[in-house]
Amino acid sequence: MWRDWKSQMKRKYYNGKTKEECLAIVPQEISVEQLKVLVEYWSTDRVEEISEKNKQNRMMLGPLHRTGRKSCANIRREMEEAGKPTDTLSVYIEMRTDLGGNPKDDYAAALIV
Repeated sequence: MWRDWKSQMKRKYYNGKTKEECLAIVPQEISVEQLKVLVEYWSTDRVEEISEKNKQNRMMLGPLHRTGRKSCANIRREMEEAGKPTDTLSVYIEMRTDLGGNPKDDYAAALIV
């Protein structure tokens, strides 16, 4: 939860803004002093390098499954109960398509077709 909150704060109050713009809008959840510290931290070269590296790493990830907290084993069991094939490819496709069988993103669509 903490990481999600920090990520939301950065996305909403920092990304794409100057320091002055960031400090002009203080969210209710934090004090002005805390916001100043956060903006200074996010602006450091080290943190900006880490952020850029993480962006690049996320771009290299393949398609993520979209089944929430359900594990691959649970999906496979449900497929068995429904009489569907449970080979590796079938489970992969099941985890990356919506209820209508349509791929959930372009990357998955390219791999599935």
